[in-house]
Amino acid sequence: MRLLFTKPDQLFWLALPIIIVFLLIYYRRFYAKKQLRPLFLIRVFLFFLFLLIYLNPILTITQSGNRDLKWNIYIDNSLSMSYHSNLSSNSLSSGIHDIIDRLEKKKIPLDIYNFGSK
Repeated sequence: MRLLFTKPDQLFWLALPIIIVFLLIYYRRFYAKKQLRPLFLIRVFLFFLFLLIYLNPILTITQSGNRDLKWNIYIDNSLSMSYHSNLSSNSLSSGIHDIIDRLEKKKIPLDIYNFGSK
């Protein structure tokens, strides 16, 4: 996981010291009063969050690993497949079974779907 930020521009460098000065002044005036401490902490958090958002963070997550995915094989069993003059229905089915057998010998996980009416 990588966290990248864009390069800060002049507005960032102008806002950062102003916010720090503002927080120091606010801290000296109001932090001694216990009632205003949560308000001070919320403001510090919000200023930090606004500066972080202004820097336009880019979070890049990379994962690597191997997963065996199933191959989906769709077989058309419709009547239109038997209309081809060069191929008979027996040669089509033997060719399909030959391909499936080759894939199973290579231990490739398969999902076979038939569609059409025959």
